[in-house]
Amino acid sequence: TIATGQGTNTITVDYAITATTGDIEVTASSGSCGTSFPTTLTVIVSPATGIEDGLDLAAYGLKVYPNPASSTITVDVNVKNAGSKLNLAVYDVLGTEVMILLDNESVVSDTYTFSLDNLAYGVYLIRAKSGEDIKTIKLMKY
Repeated sequence: TIATGQGTNTITVDYAITATTGDIEVTASSGSCGTSFPTTLTVIVSPATGIEDGLDLAAYGLKVYPNPASSTITVDVNVKNAGSKLNLAVYDVLGTEVMILLDNESVVSDTYTFSLDNLAYGVYLIRAKSGEDIKTIKLMKY
């Protein structure tokens, strides 16, 4: 749904937390000639952008170091509940998952080291998800 900006050239759209993809129909019109031109845009929503960020770090922690990094990173994870399942992945800046680090692993509090050798130089996002809690941290590889 359009939250703000209806009738202007900039809008804010609210979407469900479960959204992954969808279509938005945009109709451009000229006030002087009264003609409308419908255009359909496809929008891909990526949770890796940090939109879901902002957790209470006292209860749920994620540290990635060194940052920037050249060949390896260390990830310190502290989840809320003992035995929680953890997903940890690397995304590019477009929100495409480029590497899975942990896939539904049981953790309490732990430290992991991962190789970045298969990643090109650039900016990435490390996304940790445990239950409904999600934390995203920017990582630079040089």
